Amino acid sequence: LKINSSPSLVWRRKLDRPVLSGEVKFTSQIRWEFVSDDYAQYFYGVGEQDVTVNRSFYQADGGFAGYRINNSVRWQKDDVVFSFFVGYANIAGASFVDSPLVKRHSHVFAGSALFWLFDW
Repeated sequence: LKINSSPSLVWRRKLDRPVLSGEVKFTSQIRWEFVSDDYAQYFYGVGEQDVTVNRSFYQADGGFAGYRINNSVRWQKDDVVFSFFVGYANIAGASFVDSPLVKRHSHVFAGSALFWLFDW
């Protein structure tokens, strides 16, 4: 079974007053990632059929898979929602960090979204 577990600590805060006539919420989160052996092998293992001159055989083990820190802000006015997030992920201590498929141990990510909420 390909299983992923992510226990986390989450902090949320809603501003007391409107911003541009809308409601603003902040969220911060830290998550610790843990995966099964099957999950780790699926994403980070290298089977005999995939071995090349530059990529050796690798049997990935499950266990600790790193951590993530995320921060987001969400603004909503009526049916319109705008959201922005930024985060950092690190797998330096992960059980599969020695896989030949791992090229970086950490990265920063960000994104935004605009939603229109409606009823059917």
